[in-house]
Amino acid sequence: MTRQTQKNEEVYRVEQMRNALNGTPVGTLESGDEPDVRILTDERRIGIEVTELHQDATPGHAPRRLQESERAVIVAHARALAEVSAMPVVNVAVHFNDSLPVRKADRDTIANGLVELVSKNLPTSTA
Repeated sequence: MTRQTQKNEEVYRVEQMRNALNGTPVGTLESGDEPDVRILTDERRIGIEVTELHQDATPGHAPRRLQESERAVIVAHARALAEVSAMPVVNVAVHFNDSLPVRKADRDTIANGLVELVSKNLPTSTA
């Protein structure tokens, strides 16, 4: 994850927190390094550190962070395959089932399957 992606994620998490708290605390969100996010008003500044907690891996399963990384590699590989095949640009969201672990050996099969699935479901042109 790049630092900018991490900053965007931190701001997103603070926005989620504010939504859960009916829009409070009120103010303008500003991304930073320390603290991660600041909420600014004319009267005050609130600094927020965003911390992500992870549960220990279930015995026999890979740690969550490793699974997230593996899934990101698969999606990037599928995107590269789609670009090489000159597929039209489409917006695709990929959701993995957390109960099914992904292994390095599965990368090509899953990436190819994603490209095939998207390709089969592209709208036909009516030109």
